[in-house]
Amino acid sequence: MTYRIAFADDQVLVLECVRRVLAREHDLEVVAEAHDGAMLLELLRNALVVPDLIITDISMPKVDGFEVIRQVKTLYPEVKVLILTMHEEEEYLAQAMSAGATGYLLKDDAGQELIPAIRLIRAGCTYISTYLRPQFNVMTRAAQTDTARPGDDKSQTGIENGTRQPVGDPGNAARPQKPPA
Repeated sequence: MTYRIAFADDQVLVLECVRRVLAREHDLEVVAEAHDGAMLLELLRNALVVPDLIITDISMPKVDGFEVIRQVKTLYPEVKVLILTMHEEEEYLAQAMSAGATGYLLKDDAGQELIPAIRLIRAGCTYISTYLRPQFNVMTRAAQTDTARPGDDKSQTGIENGTRQPVGDPGNAARPQKPPA
């Protein structure tokens, strides 16, 4: 079965690269692409085919990626959203995940991780870029500590790493840690 994908990014080079990478995969089909969030939302509202996954940047003109997530989740709650971005900051990751993103992938990691991320999201997992996993794990542990009640047993709920499914790992796609700025 074909997995339908729509994507949005305001950088033409990124759009072309994503299109080429996806075209090599026989089971992935691009059903829409847009240069900004507003155009993507308009395409979705008028779509004859609803995508299974939306890949979107955060920083785009007119409508940013956070608003795209919120509106997509309102229009089509079953559609998954993968953020593809340059933003490494924890605040962006937290905001995207709390808005309803299913994954968060840094553009620097996309060459190695885009297809594994899509496949893991398709399988029902949450995907976090290799470079950001330590931050994500700290965030989810803190959230679990804040919301834990006596007698809670997370092993019975199927929660691992703060998600309903394990956070994806494409194997040895790790990127060296960046030095502090």
